[in-house]
Amino acid sequence: MSLLQFLRILFARRAIILAAMLSCFIVATVTAFLLPKTYTATSRILLGQPDPVSGDAITDRGLGGFAKTQIELMKDYRTAGRVIDALGWARDPGVIARYNESVDTSQIDIRRWLAQTIIDSTEASLINGTSIMEISYSAGTPQEAAQIADLVRDAYLEENLRFRRSGAAKIADWYNEQAGKALAQLRAAEKDRNDYARANGIVLDESNTDLESMKLRALTSESAAASVAAPPVVVQGGGVTRLDELDARIAQMSMTLGPNHPNMLALRRERDMLASAPAPITTGGGSNAGAIESAYQRQKATVLGQSEKIDKLRQLQSEIDLRKDQYTKATARVAEYRLQSNVDDTGIMALADAVIPPKPSFPNIPLVMGGSIGVGLGLGVLLALLTELMARRIRSGDDLSYAAGAPTFAILGVSRKPDSMSAKIIRFLERRKRRREAEMYG
Repeated sequence: MSLLQFLRILFARRAIILAAMLSCFIVATVTAFLLPKTYTATSRILLGQPDPVSGDAITDRGLGGFAKTQIELMKDYRTAGRVIDALGWARDPGVIARYNESVDTSQIDIRRWLAQTIIDSTEASLINGTSIMEISYSAGTPQEAAQIADLVRDAYLEENLRFRRSGAAKIADWYNEQAGKALAQLRAAEKDRNDYARANGIVLDESNTDLESMKLRALTSESAAASVAAPPVVVQGGGVTRLDELDARIAQMSMTLGPNHPNMLALRRERDMLASAPAPITTGGGSNAGAIESAYQRQKATVLGQSEKIDKLRQLQSEIDLRKDQYTKATARVAEYRLQSNVDDTGIMALADAVIPPKPSFPNIPLVMGGSIGVGLGLGVLLALLTELMARRIRSGDDLSYAAGAPTFAILGVSRKPDSMSAKIIRFLERRKRRREAEMYG
């Protein structure tokens, strides 16, 4: 079938096409006016604000996943339940009557039934290229749509805050439990260290150094000093000794320095080391370098003899340091999550309230009317072609040639009627076709 034949069929069956278009238009328009109207109001929130405690902000890459989580929380039963409680629907006699008539009350309670209505009518989406999320609610009246859109937003913010606080409190409790375990292990480690040190007569200072090693270090310094300069000379049999000299210096410095001054502590440590030496170091007519070296060798043997015990004690001290670090970190995390469980800000900010919609979102009457014309036109064309196939007619030479399978040379007895625009278009196409055939066959 050529385009010209197709246009002739549509022109001949134009009444069917017009009837189909008009019918679809009337039915769709009447239906659109009779359908219950639905109004949609939109409320907005701003995501991606810095965390009020840690200061961390959500990156653009992670915003999509975060937004999906928030949408699911927004359409959760707990959020919708807050809206139902705020509206008071579960106590409304009319709503209770509809509930008793519509569902099996033994299968679902009224609050969950109403919450599902809120969930089904709520939509949320992230505006492209922004951190703003739109919360839309559809209802039968514009006032109800705007009211519930704001209630859904507020209920979501409250539920989000409750969820954050509850989660932070649970984590804080867990860290608090771990801190208690770390403290118990710390005390046990300290007890083991103290018992071992007491049993072996070893004392460690704050720098984790034992007393014997400190004495050896002092003797090392004395030996180095003796090799450079001669020590003080003392009188044999009642003269001044090194110990007496230290006592005199300590007494003199105590008049100007406190007992915890580093110089005072160093002098006392040196005096204790000399006092604990097996024999007093004097210069009975010669240098005391040999005596210092002898004391150094004896102290070195003492330190080497208890090196295994000192290593064991240091291992126990390392265990104490590890437990102390665990306890410190756990208590810090407890404080951080306790703070998060008490904050009133979730980093999500509510924007302007929903505006009462001026016109319904459904049905869209202009769209319905325009769509009905398009649907009616398509339906009319289809009906016209079906009618033509069931009652085929010859309306031109082309139809005759197509039916007979032979060329048509002339058409006789053509009636002359006032030309319509469609007829003029068809006649123009016929003349152009004949000219092409004449040019083709000479």
